[in-house]
Amino acid sequence: MGERLWANNTLDDWDPLAADLHRNYLAVVILYKEACNGFLKQIDETSECFTGLEGHYEFVEEKTRALQFACEKLLQEQVTETCIAFTCQHPEELSAEKLDRCGNLFLACVWHL
Repeated sequence: MGERLWANNTLDDWDPLAADLHRNYLAVVILYKEACNGFLKQIDETSECFTGLEGHYEFVEEKTRALQFACEKLLQEQVTETCIAFTCQHPEELSAEKLDRCGNLFLACVWHL
């Protein structure tokens, strides 16, 4: 039992060269640990930024959809009113073909949006 365990030895008991190597190794490990902690902190900050951006994206997406719906509705009303105005101004020229053209005009306008 007179044998001392390696873990119980202090660096003062080590060979000076081995103790220096061990100290250098520990210093490198500590630097790596600090660098990893810095990376983890940056990752957490980036993740928080992405979470905030996601919320902003959803808000913009919702408002864009509402705006697109409103524009499409206005365009449909404009095409309808144009057809009505044409019909009122030229009732003698009213035909199924012209009514179809009004519908096709609306589809063409929506297609180009």
